[in-house]
Amino acid sequence: MLESPFYNGCAIVDRSDIEKLNLTGPQNAWFLNQLLTSDVERMASGEWGESLLLTPKGRISAYLQLINLEDRILVASRRAPDQEPLAAFLQSRVFTTEVEIEDVTGRFSLLTLLGPRSSEICALVSGAAPGQGQAVASGEFVVTGITQPIPGFDLWVPSSSFDEVVAQMTDAGAVTVTEEQFREVCAESGFALFGFDFDETFLPQEAALERAVAFDKGCYLGQEAVAMAQRGRVKRKLRHLEFRGKALVGEVVQEDGNSAGSVTSVGASATDGFGIGRISTAVEVGSTVSIRTDDATSSALVRELPGASAGPERPSARELRERLGGRA
Repeated sequence: MLESPFYNGCAIVDRSDIEKLNLTGPQNAWFLNQLLTSDVERMASGEWGESLLLTPKGRISAYLQLINLEDRILVASRRAPDQEPLAAFLQSRVFTTEVEIEDVTGRFSLLTLLGPRSSEICALVSGAAPGQGQAVASGEFVVTGITQPIPGFDLWVPSSSFDEVVAQMTDAGAVTVTEEQFREVCAESGFALFGFDFDETFLPQEAALERAVAFDKGCYLGQEAVAMAQRGRVKRKLRHLEFRGKALVGEVVQEDGNSAGSVTSVGASATDGFGIGRISTAVEVGSTVSIRTDDATSSALVRELPGASAGPERPSARELRERLGGRA
């Protein structure tokens, strides 16, 4: 892994299949703020951030990246395959709001550049390499500085220029990698992906995505369910697993033999690597669990995902009832 372009050069990941929207109009930020978990109205021009679209029951309907460019807000969205496109959902909520929603998925490709040479390569093709959390429109490109899974950049490229831009980057020494290789780096570094590590059945707290929620903002879709989960404790949560032996995608088993979840993804290291798992919160961080498949067994140390909140420590209502029942 250490010899890969992710760690000693610049890796190019083509993520153009992500739905991409352009929202304009004087109420574009206000409109998104009524629906999404982040405080969109607090975003300054030249900033980007994570956000979530939830169901009324607080489940994650879409994982979003927002880019505020003053005169417009760009949105990159991951949704479940069986759900309607985000553009159609947002359009159904417009009513009299002064906002225009344009689907630009076909107009723009999205390239993620990762590795120590990503700044150099990004500046070479776009003329810009903004800092972490910053975004800039540079000519025909839009560039954001990202921190996960490892430091790098997201580059919005006009689809008509895609082949030319990729050729320019590879001529300069960048290396194109597969989506599978990207997912392995995400698992290694502890960056959970929608559709692989978590899905539309997860609450934000279960996906360790409290960082994408503004708990002090006004109403948004699914807020009540999120607030209730924040007052208690969820029963499962995405965790980072540090393997002690072979890295396996399989069932997670506690010391007492009880099932405690499953591993969703692992890094490229065959042994003593890292992965991400859906783990019962009854399993304490810092404990060791077994990983079991039909033909192999390994073990792993349970950790929080990097940058994740430890979450609320108060017991849930169910746990309280069980404790009280045990005293009777």
